[in-house]
Amino acid sequence: MTRHPTAQAIAIAPSRRRTQRLLALTLALASFHCANSAALAGESAGTTPSDTAASTTRSRSSDAVHYHVVIDAPSELVDTLKNSVDLVRWQSYADMTEDLLDRLTRDAVDQAREAVSTEGYFTPAVDVDVDRKTDPITVTLRVKLGMPTRITDVAIDVTGPAVNDGGAGAAAVAQVTQNWGLPKGAVFQQSAWDRAKVRAIATLIASPYAAAKIVSSEARIDPATREATLHVAIDSGPAFRIGHLDITGLSRYSEALCATTARSNPGIRIPPRRSTSICGG
Repeated sequence: MTRHPTAQAIAIAPSRRRTQRLLALTLALASFHCANSAALAGESAGTTPSDTAASTTRSRSSDAVHYHVVIDAPSELVDTLKNSVDLVRWQSYADMTEDLLDRLTRDAVDQAREAVSTEGYFTPAVDVDVDRKTDPITVTLRVKLGMPTRITDVAIDVTGPAVNDGGAGAAAVAQVTQNWGLPKGAVFQQSAWDRAKVRAIATLIASPYAAAKIVSSEARIDPATREATLHVAIDSGPAFRIGHLDITGLSRYSEALCATTARSNPGIRIPPRRSTSICGG
């Protein structure tokens, strides 16, 4: 299968580009306010503070651009677009300008594509239409999804003592594979990909292998064929065992009862969920 070299960045690193977009937008807003302040300072020379404030209010109200965004997209993705596209998020900004609106409109196409890619749609058709004849301006964001990307191969590699312990560890490893949250044929979704990895580690941690961790993970997306291949490498780490148990501060229960309840025979393997306080004093 042909692998798309940039697909992983599209699928698993949206937050970095979102930060870059916000920085660019912040700089644009800062430039606008600096220019606006300088102009107002020149216009208000020799006036009183109240005159300056009134002039500022009039200037902003007369120059501000007002617009409303209509999202034409499948209903299940409307909230995703609302939360991801700056054009939508900034539509109530009181000091909007023509230049800033143009910038937001240009950025909206890439932002919408990125947003729907996290839901498995890597080849959407996106366009933005601006109708300046209406008041406020009507901006329509149209998104046609196309076909989703589906998972064609999953590789889960677990290394460490759990693989061959013949007991709880081996059973947990088998459970990780059997209960993997993104099987072949499923539509790739970023949130499901994240949940599947968390669940895999939680399964091992619930066994005696409390130090299990993901060593590496990769989702490779081929937009041309709409295929995704997943690979996760997990290190089980060592099994945890109970050593000598010191019991102090008892008032309601006997030491023997607590020791039995805690299954404290030296050397026994114990899941972390049983390693918390049991007797309670």
